[in-house]
Amino acid sequence: MTQLRLLGLSGSLRRASNSTAVLRGLQDALAPKAALDIFSLHGLPLYNEDDDGEHAPESVRALRSAIETSDGVIMARPSTITACPAS
Repeated sequence: MTQLRLLGLSGSLRRASNSTAVLRGLQDALAPKAALDIFSLHGLPLYNEDDDGEHAPESVRALRSAIETSDGVIMARPSTITACPAS
């Protein structure tokens, strides 16, 4: 059985973020059936179409790559947790 690869995105950058804590708890709860990698959004720039495409910053390209190689994405933000299939 192939292990599911999930990507976790926290909607809070705070060091003691409850959203990030929920994702860390999910890592333990999902193992060994699924691997949940938490991707830090710290340092990710606001969207600017002028800087998109081939000119996208490395942090943006890294996030896109992480999403593309995941089976699904779990987004945790203050007050809400949402799960989406990657496809």
